[in-house]
Amino acid sequence: QCADSIEDASLFPSEIYTLHLPVKLLTLSACESSQGKLLPGEGMLSLSCSFFYAGVQQIIASFWQLEDRESAVLMPIFYKAAIKGDSPAIALQKMKYSVIKSEEKTFTWAAFQIYVRSLP
Repeated sequence: QCADSIEDASLFPSEIYTLHLPVKLLTLSACESSQGKLLPGEGMLSLSCSFFYAGVQQIIASFWQLEDRESAVLMPIFYKAAIKGDSPAIALQKMKYSVIKSEEKTFTWAAFQIYVRSLP
């Protein structure tokens, strides 16, 4: 199950907008971290949008609820490839492929997507 949020540890989009985060890659492996609200004329407003506004270049986020234990298995595979020098997109592809070719019957790998900042 997803961990319950703790009020003291909560971070809201309005707070993120005020930050300066010149970060190349941010991983949001929490449940439904890519979900947002579609606003006419604006597009999708989400937690990712807040981080992009703050300066993050690329974000890996999930579309749906994930078991913490499944995410804990997938993220090390991703980071192992990234640390070896693969781009985030290639590292994510390798993580997904390793799960697909394994005997584990899960589709958790499909939850993660990479988003790239389009603002200058």
